[in-house]
Amino acid sequence: RRSSDLAYREAEKIRSLLINYKCSTVVIGNGTACRETERYFADLIQRRFFAPLDVVYCITNEAGASIYSVSPEAAKEMPGLDPNHRSAVSIARRVQDPLAELVKIEPKHR
Repeated sequence: RRSSDLAYREAEKIRSLLINYKCSTVVIGNGTACRETERYFADLIQRRFFAPLDVVYCITNEAGASIYSVSPEAAKEMPGLDPNHRSAVSIARRVQDPLAELVKIEPKHR
């Protein structure tokens, strides 16, 4: 029961953020726990948990995002964010404008 209560509270937090920011696309990096995260969102979407938003998700390559997130360039671009948040921003931007984001990462890390 405890884990289902926690899971519901966490889903509510996500729902609140999506609604508050009018965000209808969730970007999932293809790294660790990608498939579990995909199943989680697919289930919530199927149950229309995020209504009235029509939420979708996509999976994108996250290669190099963690390296970029600790770089001086990332710190300058996103001051005040910790590396985990910088990495999340970088992964989301890959969907918005892939080339603009990928040029920030050295080819050997792509």
